[in-house]
Amino acid sequence: MPAFLRKYPGSARAFGLIKGAPKSSGFENGTYQSLNAFLFVNASGAVTKVRWAMAPLQPFEPVKPAAAGANNNSISD
Repeated sequence: MPAFLRKYPGSARAFGLIKGAPKSSGFENGTYQSLNAFLFVNASGAVTKVRWAMAPLQPFEPVKPAAAGANNNSISD
């Protein structure tokens, strides 16, 4: 990770923002923003650029402090 951050120093700030943001307690109440983009092309050749985003129906609920340390999917330095 240190080599990556030396090569891409702007990433360190992004990682800090990600770490500081409240984490959702689960998929049912967390917002999802796609990193990938796609091009949809219809039969006439018209192109529409698409990126996925999903908003939960349930209200946001932050992860409980005891469960926060159990998450192995966190970004670390």
